[in-house]
Amino acid sequence: LTTILFLIGGCAGLNEIVQTPQVRFKNVVPTDFSLAGATFRFSFDVQNPNPLGLNLSQVTYALALNQHPLASGELNRGIALPARGSAPLEIPLRLDFKDLLAAAADVGSCPKLPYQLAGKVYVGPLAIPYDVKGELELPRLPKVELADVQIRELSLSSARLACQVRLTNRNAIPLKLGQLAYQLQLGGTQVAVGETATLAPLGASAADTVSIDTRVNFREMGMGLLKLFQGGGHSAYTFTGSFHQPLPDGGDHQTPFSFSGKVPLKR
Repeated sequence: LTTILFLIGGCAGLNEIVQTPQVRFKNVVPTDFSLAGATFRFSFDVQNPNPLGLNLSQVTYALALNQHPLASGELNRGIALPARGSAPLEIPLRLDFKDLLAAAADVGSCPKLPYQLAGKVYVGPLAIPYDVKGELELPRLPKVELADVQIRELSLSSARLACQVRLTNRNAIPLKLGQLAYQLQLGGTQVAVGETATLAPLGASAADTVSIDTRVNFREMGMGLLKLFQGGGHSAYTFTGSFHQPLPDGGDHQTPFSFSGKVPLKR
């Protein structure tokens, strides 16, 4: 293109020789959810109306979520646009959970937030602006329930319990959980404190169960627990703690949770 412009000596402008390619937004989809953050893929279709192939060399971007600037930068792409054809363009953006929470502070528990993504697509000597708006669905904390408590051993001095914790993914794509640090209370008394190994990711809208085994000493925790376990039936419970998700640059992100309810005691 530069050679053509030089040869014609400025007799025609660039826009009279080359038609501007069109950048059309297709969709945005989440590709990775964890309790540390999320990756969203913004997809475009770049159409080249010219009778010669062109090269898409670079893309700049600036993303705002709920009017909070979150990410900006540039991507080097090197995408060949065929003559009178089109090629896909994808912009993957990773957002930290703490930034998502800051952006969501003004909208309460709404799972979606308005976004604006703007920038320029560089095709040959042309800089083509784009500006798209919509809503991003935020990662949701899994539902945590104490499904049941099995009383495996029971004596006048102690009991051994097997507690089944059900985790339900409330997202439409798999969710990475990391490790689970927990404190469990039954009947107002703390009966278990600990941390699991790294949990397997939860499938999209799926549930899984984690077993927690613990031994209760009635002399330390009170004889009220013995009466509770001897009586059977149901017990009030409180299950609190946090999910620990490793971060790419080291350390981990902690996402606290607190759930309570009634749980059956089985012997």
